[in-house]
Amino acid sequence: MDAEDLSLGEPEAWFRRHLPALIAVVAIGAIVTAGWFFQRAEPPPTTRQAVLKSLPPPESWPTQNRFYIQVCANKVRTPRCAGKNATKADLMAIMLVRDPRTTALRPYDSLERYHRRTNEYLFDDAPSGRLPRTDVNFFVGSVRNPADLQPIMTLYREMAGVDWVDPLPVNFWEYNADVQVGLCGTLGCAGRGPATDAEKEAILARVHALPNIEAVYFEDLAHLRRTYETNFADAEPLYTARAPYGESFYVKLKEWGSAFETIRLLGTMPGIRRATTVDPMLPRN
Repeated sequence: MDAEDLSLGEPEAWFRRHLPALIAVVAIGAIVTAGWFFQRAEPPPTTRQAVLKSLPPPESWPTQNRFYIQVCANKVRTPRCAGKNATKADLMAIMLVRDPRTTALRPYDSLERYHRRTNEYLFDDAPSGRLPRTDVNFFVGSVRNPADLQPIMTLYREMAGVDWVDPLPVNFWEYNADVQVGLCGTLGCAGRGPATDAEKEAILARVHALPNIEAVYFEDLAHLRRTYETNFADAEPLYTARAPYGESFYVKLKEWGSAFETIRLLGTMPGIRRATTVDPMLPRN
């Protein structure tokens, strides 16, 4: 209300003069409010879209700092081994190497490779008189700095009882998830095709209803290809062979030790090819 209206003693005159502007302000406010309401009322993105957005960020890709040692064993018949197995003394010598560039080394026998056991031998807890089993045919280890990987592998290649030493790829999901729920692809599920969006939504709902779930991620084929390209020099033929078996959900648990129970509770559902644990080649700390 301006001074002229007040001096005339006519408050209503001010409203008459400014009524068009007031109507415009109210109308704009109504439009903004309606727009906000309809934006809020829009249906949420589909489950597939939401899960795709939950992929771990690129910076979570693991450091490739791991190697494995193949020792001479019953099934190894290379010229270097000359038909002989590594002796207990050879195995102990490998275990007792102390190099500050190396962070861990442990035996990994054929039975453990099957069951994914994790009896660890760490450098800060050297075994005293405890020998690895005589059927050990692998050691797995890691280095602090990836630049030291080649020199360390050369060191072990020159030891008695060693057949070969190579890099051991660190899988992207190894430290990002505990359970893989593989989905049906063009292959992998007899008598049917890839998992449908409806099946994926039902599987995701079942997973989220399970106890001990920290996060659920979705791996599409583009992300799968990148994992192969990160781990293998000859990635394309390996990816081409794997891709027809479909996409996957990956589940991070609050307690990774409950992975088998999570798989049991999940059970079988249409669209699931198989559910398995995501196991580390080295022990989890």
